[in-house]
Amino acid sequence: MDRAAKERRLKTKKKPRIGIFPGAFDPVHAGHVAFALTALQKGNLDEVVFLPERQPLSRPGAEHYAHRVSMIKSALRPHPRCSVLELAERRFRTTKTLPTLRAVFPDAELFLLISSKALPDLLQRPYIGQAFKDFGLIIGAGNKADLSRTREILKQSGQCSIRTLVVGHSEMNVRSSKIRYALRSNGYATGLLASVRSYARREWLYVSAAAHSLEKYN
Repeated sequence: MDRAAKERRLKTKKKPRIGIFPGAFDPVHAGHVAFALTALQKGNLDEVVFLPERQPLSRPGAEHYAHRVSMIKSALRPHPRCSVLELAERRFRTTKTLPTLRAVFPDAELFLLISSKALPDLLQRPYIGQAFKDFGLIIGAGNKADLSRTREILKQSGQCSIRTLVVGHSEMNVRSSKIRYALRSNGYATGLLASVRSYARREWLYVSAAAHSLEKYN
């Protein structure tokens, strides 16, 4: 094959489309998985990579990182196009983590998966347009009202340079706090995965009496 033919082949080769899903995942639940699978389909992705934060700012009392990673891996076993990425960084930061991800996946088209609740804070971060110069956004909403509200926020944000896709799924309404309370009280909560319940029982996770009381009233 001559040089010109090789260059044409490289130009026409399809870049893998990868979604990056950061979060505390304390613990991972059906809403997270539903969002990932919906993003795979609606975003025409080849893979979704879960990116658990070691020390999530939103969950200062999160269970140990290794336990959260193990629960994600168990939850994703039935879904071969979903995986877990472990970075050394303590938490997700747009200006630092996005360049790291670009280095990890140099030949891929990358999309960040976030919930609609996280969107306003993300859009207010400095240099957001520059940070997303070669990333897309896939935003998960839980119902029609949430979808409409999210689209309006994007319209008013002025960040037209960021490629965005808003997807909806009813299971995205699951709250991790309710999952944690159900595990502590040996009860049931919508979105609690069997693999997570089994792992949490075996490792004695989410059993703190003080935290149990706190979760109940928050």
